[in-house]
Amino acid sequence: MTYKQLQEITEILKDIPDSERRDKAVQLMLQSAADTITTDIVNELIEKKNNGKKTSSAKIKFTKKEIESMSK
Repeated sequence: MTYKQLQEITEILKDIPDSERRDKAVQLMLQSAADTITTDIVNELIEKKNNGKKTSSAKIKFTKKEIESMSK
C-alpha cells in the first residue's frame, strides 16, 4: 500500500459519522498497512539473501561395509 493510498483511505474514513466506528476503521486500516509493509520487507530480504547464495547438490553413495561401520 502506497502513502498516497493511505492518505486516500484516511480521507474516506473521515466521512464516517460515528467516531467509534471511524476510529476502529482507521486502526484496522493502519494495522493492515503495517502488516503489508512488514510482509513485503521480509519477502524482499529473503529474496535478496536467496539470490546471493550459491547452492549445489551432490549424491553420496556408501557401501554396505561403510554403512555397517557407522555409529547407530
